[in-house]
Amino acid sequence: MKFPWQKKSEYFEEDIDERDAFQNMALPGDKTRTFYAESDREYKGRAGYDDLNADSYADLDVDFDTGMESEIDPESLLLDRYAVLGDAGQGAFGSVVIGWDTRIERRVAIKCMPLEDTAGVLATHRGSILVDNRPFDTSSIAGLEEARTAAKLSDASIVSIYDFEVAGDMAYLIMEYVDGITLADLLAKYPQEINSDIVAAVFKAVSHALEVAHKRHVLHLDIKPENVLIDHQGQVKVTDFGLARLATEAGYGTAAGGTIGYMPPEQMTQQELDERCDQWALASLTYEMIAGVNPFVVETLAEAEDAIYDAELVIPSLCMEGLDEDIDDIMFCALDPDPQERYDSVKDFAEQLQPCLGSTRKGKNALKRLVSAGDLTGSGEELSSQEDFLDDTDTLSAEDVSGRGLPDSEDGLYERASYGSSQQPWRMSSRMRSVCMRIWAALSTGLLAFLGIHSVLGPESWGTQPVAWGILAACIGLTAALPSWGVLVVGEAFGVALCACGAPLPGIVFMAATGAWWFYSARFSVEASNAGMAGVIFGALGLAPLVPFVAGFLLSVRDALIATLYAACVAVILAGLGSGSLFGWDAITFAPMPIDSSYSDVVLGLIAKPSTWIMILAWVLASVVSSLLCSTGRRVWCIVGMILAGVLLVSGLLAGSLLDTLGREFLTDPSALGPLIGSCALGVLLASVALPERTQRY
Repeated sequence: MKFPWQKKSEYFEEDIDERDAFQNMALPGDKTRTFYAESDREYKGRAGYDDLNADSYADLDVDFDTGMESEIDPESLLLDRYAVLGDAGQGAFGSVVIGWDTRIERRVAIKCMPLEDTAGVLATHRGSILVDNRPFDTSSIAGLEEARTAAKLSDASIVSIYDFEVAGDMAYLIMEYVDGITLADLLAKYPQEINSDIVAAVFKAVSHALEVAHKRHVLHLDIKPENVLIDHQGQVKVTDFGLARLATEAGYGTAAGGTIGYMPPEQMTQQELDERCDQWALASLTYEMIAGVNPFVVETLAEAEDAIYDAELVIPSLCMEGLDEDIDDIMFCALDPDPQERYDSVKDFAEQLQPCLGSTRKGKNALKRLVSAGDLTGSGEELSSQEDFLDDTDTLSAEDVSGRGLPDSEDGLYERASYGSSQQPWRMSSRMRSVCMRIWAALSTGLLAFLGIHSVLGPESWGTQPVAWGILAACIGLTAALPSWGVLVVGEAFGVALCACGAPLPGIVFMAATGAWWFYSARFSVEASNAGMAGVIFGALGLAPLVPFVAGFLLSVRDALIATLYAACVAVILAGLGSGSLFGWDAITFAPMPIDSSYSDVVLGLIAKPSTWIMILAWVLASVVSSLLCSTGRRVWCIVGMILAGVLLVSGLLAGSLLDTLGREFLTDPSALGPLIGSCALGVLLASVALPERTQRY
């Protein structure tokens, strides 16, 4: 079928300069848009009008008095109103095109649905169905009243519906234009980048959108990745609210009005539906983000119900780092085939699940980065689900657009296009990050386990008792598979080893510290586990002061503080092996030596010094400061945070020396400056080449 505007498509090919000038008028808030919105009663007060700000465009290089609309062939307008700018692909209900609303000067997305013979009642109506005031029997079309209500929904997480019109044998859904990609595109192109923060951001937006709709008694009935859009600012929006039943009347979709894989059994069997139907779909979508696959997707509707009842689900908390273990029961409850066994509402479901996920703020920033990455990399497939018509932005520099009154969103678009990918900070993929973190955890616990086995079974056990190697391998394997559990088991076991070697007090204190650290922080992410155990690895190299830099870079303020306190405890405990220094336990010298009777005396001597406590306080302050500045996500502030952390550590060293000598010596051990300066340099280097990607909860 040839759509009406395709007969006049050559219009936009005649003069590319005129086309670009016309597209520049699509910027929201310009004078032309203000004029039309204020003079047209039908659209005054509608979505977008409240955001008008013509003054901000006073200096924009567009001649608003030329009357660009006068050059448009009226016959080329769709519905006598919309100039079609191009195709945006196929949607669930038909083709999707990008249009220019000539009345109020804005871009819109238009879904075009050829009407089937079964939609006779709908086809006989001409004009606007959702907003016209003409008499019309809404009961004659299933879902129409719900669609009309959905059109009135107004929320940042919902794609606005402007109108639903019929002309000839076509039905047209006029919607808000979202410049971005679908969640389906994101999952397909960046599966390794999906982490608990991104899941948190998407889940929060979709659940909120459903809550808003359910308050107005509107069900979505077709929640799926294709109906979740993400724009260039990382904003998540849900589209097609209230349209599943209406689309079925128009001849689209299944009789159940949903999509296989995202429909609960009651929707497939066309039972009475309530908001728990959308809850199941949301849970299915969330599980797909976490596990990387939707186990309910099958070929036919006949197989779909069996797929739900017979599905073997992987425990969600094992599929992704940074998820609370409570998520398992919550997800399985929302995915229960029996609606009576689910949560009473999406709101109840969200209140339970959201705390189990990552940071929504970090997730939104990650989404913004991924959506923008498509513009910068120019990879094979189009990242945008709707075409980007700002064709000339790749030639503009930041100076070209600065000071011209562009809104933040457009300014950001120009900025993304003008900077090459080489300017982007280096980032690991999620999988590579996970592998590195597990290796780090395994090395830390492996070294700590070695020290315990070496002391309890004796140095000769490595050659005469295979069990020593078996225990060591088990500790390393457990930590590599389950880092949060591995650090707990090995930490507690080392405390037991201290008790067995004649140091019961340090052993008991270490076991208590390990349990508290794990309960309040380490169990939630491998980053928190590694930061706390960093004292083992860094201390072995004489760089224990590097701990607050790494903790601040990886963790939130709360978790960085807890991890640094525990790492300081580890440093004190390992200093008892013989070094007597908080800065390192000298693995080369003391690792081969088992714990002996002098261990407790060395530890007590270290903690009796005022400088030890001053230095621990400096560690904590350094981790807090670096975490605060790294949380901005800006490289310059991350570097500043590392420098300030270094200043705090050096100040702590000097203050400790003054206290130990009662003010007689400013620096008792000049060699101690080496580890501090080296740690600071490594922290600055880390902040210079990478930006923090945190999975900790806030």
